[in-house]
Amino acid sequence: MTFIPDWAPNIHPLLIHFPIVLLLIAPAFELGLILLKKRDGLVQMVNLLHLAAAVSVGLVYISGRIAADSVNIPTQAYTTISNHANLAFYTLIIALANGSFRGWLLIRKSENFTGTWFGLIPGLLALAMLIPTAEKGAKMVFLHGVGVSAMEAEHHHSEASATDHHHNVASEPEHHHDMEMEDHDHGHDTEMNDHEHEHEANTLDHNHVDSESLFWTASTSTLENFKHRFEWLITNMDDLEFTRVENENRASFLILIENQEGFILFPESVDNLELKAQLNIDQFDGVVRLVHHFSSRDRYDFLEINSTQLELGRIADGKKQIFDSANTSISGAVSLKAVGTEGHFRGYANEELLTHGHGPDFPAGQLGIYFKGKGKISLNELSGVEIK
Repeated sequence: MTFIPDWAPNIHPLLIHFPIVLLLIAPAFELGLILLKKRDGLVQMVNLLHLAAAVSVGLVYISGRIAADSVNIPTQAYTTISNHANLAFYTLIIALANGSFRGWLLIRKSENFTGTWFGLIPGLLALAMLIPTAEKGAKMVFLHGVGVSAMEAEHHHSEASATDHHHNVASEPEHHHDMEMEDHDHGHDTEMNDHEHEHEANTLDHNHVDSESLFWTASTSTLENFKHRFEWLITNMDDLEFTRVENENRASFLILIENQEGFILFPESVDNLELKAQLNIDQFDGVVRLVHHFSSRDRYDFLEINSTQLELGRIADGKKQIFDSANTSISGAVSLKAVGTEGHFRGYANEELLTHGHGPDFPAGQLGIYFKGKGKISLNELSGVEIK
């Protein structure tokens, strides 16, 4: 028999009511001391309530951090959960400072501070921070369904349906000029007539590019389209070789790189975001990163992958900073996801959260892929979503 019921995703929802009640009761009792002017035997009880409130906030904060890294988070809930975590941290600081002082008063058996208007302020500050913190927590559950079993089941069902749909689309016969693109050496492109090229570019812009969502997939792209959709920050494009291949009803572009360094970026800039890529780097010897909040080669956030490790960090003024890292064994096709919202940065591999770090936000910037080294990178899909 486990302490956590089957319906609960973790212990956090079972603990959250304790600090809510204690942070309400402690200042209420202290206000009673002030108004009724009755202190006999009650001062130490009020101090004990403040101390208990601080302890409960600490336990709930820790359980919340664990919970946030263990449940499925819908894309548009990332900003809410990041704000909730930030507000919870501020609540924790105030509650711990007040609780520590109350514990000191209990040890000294002092009654001069408790039950005064000045003494009421710390408890009210903690309560004031609790209100928006609880509001964000409620929004996560009741608006976004984070941690709700029915929503989790629906999410997995939707993922399976989306995967089936993707495979079905990819398995359909492609247009004749797409099939002719299977082998290209040294960057030579298959020629397209002007009408076809203009129509395809317009179709891509209409379907996939708006202020909230960016999307590219090899299944519906030609080589010419692939080159024009992105901004390429590389010394010489002719030094790259491209091959479009079909493998198990799935298209991909192989990029042959010979000791090159460069960026493949969406031209649009976004702020809070989710960036996804499906790729294979088994034949690449070097560094590959998902990059976002890119403003220059010397300033961007990243999720770096190699065969043994995932690193989450940023380049600031040309210097590398690491927020978090995780040892992992990655081979074959992998789905990577980087999320940056409200000072929280998360890195996923195959939908598993492996890294979670914190830092000040960079201004809105571009997003895409960075590479440095030699070999082949197989790219199936690259997409970004701006999170409101």
